[in-house]
Amino acid sequence: RSENEFAAKPDGILFGLKGIKNVGSSALQSIFAEREKKEFYDLLDFCTRVDLRATNKRTIESLICAGAFDVLPGYRSQQVEELEKIMALANQAKEAKRTGQTALFGGPMVSDGGIPELYEFKSLKEWSDKIKLEKEKEAAGFYLSSHPLHCYKHLSESLDIKTVEEALTLVNNTKGTTEPKVTLFCLQQSYRVIMTKKGDRMAFGQYEDMSGSCEAVIFPRLFKKIENNLSEYTVFVIKGTLDITSTNKLKIKPDEIVPVELFFEEWPKIEKMAINLPLTMEASEIEK
Repeated sequence: RSENEFAAKPDGILFGLKGIKNVGSSALQSIFAEREKKEFYDLLDFCTRVDLRATNKRTIESLICAGAFDVLPGYRSQQVEELEKIMALANQAKEAKRTGQTALFGGPMVSDGGIPELYEFKSLKEWSDKIKLEKEKEAAGFYLSSHPLHCYKHLSESLDIKTVEEALTLVNNTKGTTEPKVTLFCLQQSYRVIMTKKGDRMAFGQYEDMSGSCEAVIFPRLFKKIENNLSEYTVFVIKGTLDITSTNKLKIKPDEIVPVELFFEEWPKIEKMAINLPLTMEASEIEK
């Protein structure tokens, strides 16, 4: 359904295909011209009908990663994995049609009832949400189907997490000199390493959650401990002190920055746990 530019529809905004990486105007002209004739019914049908000289493998991979083919059969992982084979079948079908031959080369087939036979993908698991979102961001510049923080919603709900917006409100409502401590759950956008006057390395990190963005001032002692993690991971639990002098944009001075994947390995160990059970529960049920 997407057009060249962003388009407002009653059910939402359609992402403009021109904004997807490796998708040029000649490819879009070919796609739109074929789509006007009739809808594509699977990826093989798409590749058989469009101009594969303009709509090449890199273009189609970017469209897959952005989710443009989600309405067609196959997971994104399957579509990317078998794309080369599908394009080869499509080219064979084009050649067979050009020379007047029947579909001897495994091109799109039609059943006796006139219904297209869909291309059958080999069994393959779909990408994890993390990989899917990373590829979406790379192809489209945005997270389209979800957000990386949603993948860990169960963890954030079990912790005493403040949103960036809530933390900034806390800063603006703080009176006196006491700097409040909070725990944030954020996606890392970037970080910049600098040298202190003493020659130690520290960093300024840019983080965001669903409510806003903040800056983390990572002092040398902590930076030395977590430097490798900053380059290897993207979603972090950040515990630290808020800078009450920064009232327009949130600034935090972290005591801990832990990748969410390593949270239960690196965060301070749980010393005490309370389990509240219904008063009506029988001992036999607990034993089970």
